[in-house]
Parts: sequence; structure tokens; C-alpha cells
Amino acid sequence: MLQKRPWSLYVLLSLLLFQGVSGLGGGIVLMIKPDGSLIHMPVSILHGSVFSNFLIPGVILFLVLGVYPVFTFSIMLAKPKWKFLQQLNIYQDRFVGWSFSLFIGLGLIIWMQVESMVIGYGAFIQAMYSIVGLLILVFTLMPGVMKYFETSNYFAESISRREKANAKLTVSINPQHGHIFI
Repeated sequence: MLQKRPWSLYVLLSLLLFQGVSGLGGGIVLMIKPDGSLIHMPVSILHGSVFSNFLIPGVILFLVLGVYPVFTFSIMLAKPKWKFLQQLNIYQDRFVGWSFSLFIGLGLIIWMQVESMVIGYGAFIQAMYSIVGLLILVFTLMPGVMKYFETSNYFAESISRREKANAKLTVSINPQHGHIFI
């Protein structure tokens, strides 16, 4: 039996998609113009950090907080049966997309804290994305979402679909008693 998606999963998926699209956009802008001029952010704010421009932070933003959340959104929506990916999962009792969502929430919070330490705090966007990271964590840990992504449910759905697809009609006839069994 296919499990109904809880309302909290839709909120989580929206947050992941928002983060992913934001990360892709921000990362592209920083990679195109590593001097920060497209977003009016002077390179001087990186003084004292390991970066001389925004190229490496842009690549990290694009991949870790852009591609990764969009990929996670996709696999949480489709729930593909990729055993190789599930083998990499440190939470074997949960579908790998759930684990990825947890890591994205933590990663976003860490990213925003490091950014605040490196360039200072003061922009509304830093607080906003810290809250997005926190909300991703909260909705990932909601009981309905956790239950939906239990691996027992995940593989049970897979087996159930396979059994239905492979079901055959078996007919037995017992001529002595006149019974037909289906």
C-alpha cells in the first residue's frame, strides 16, 4: 500500500526547492563575477579570510547549497530504489533523501554561521537563511516525515508494487469434488 505524504513533507520539499534554487542562483552569480560586483558585495569583506575573491565560495554555494538540495528534493519526491545510494546512508533505518535533508539543514546553518564570522553579521539575508536551515531541520525531524521515510515503508512499497506486477492467475480444478480454485 502506498503511503500518503504528510503535509509537513510538502513544507520540507518547498524549503529544499527554495534553498536549491537560491543556492544555484547565488553560486552562478558569484562564479560569473567573483569580484562580487553583480550583487554589490565588495571583495574587501573577505579580508582576513582564506579567499581572495568569491569564486570558491560561489562554487561551494552552487554545489553544496544549490545542486545538492535540488537533487535531494528530486529523490524525496520520486523515492527511487537506488541501493548504491542507500548503502552510503549513515541512517539505515531512513531513506537516503531524509538523511540528505538533515545534512542540508545542518550545512546551511553552519554556512551562515561561518559567513557571519568571516564577513560579519548585519544582513537580513543571513538571518533569513539561518531560519531556512533551522526550518529544514525541524520539518525533516517531524514525526510524519520521519515515518514516511522509514526504510521499512520504503522497501515494503517496492515489494508490494513488484508483487502486483508479477501476480499470476492460478487456477486449480479438482474434478473429483467439482471445485475450482482461483
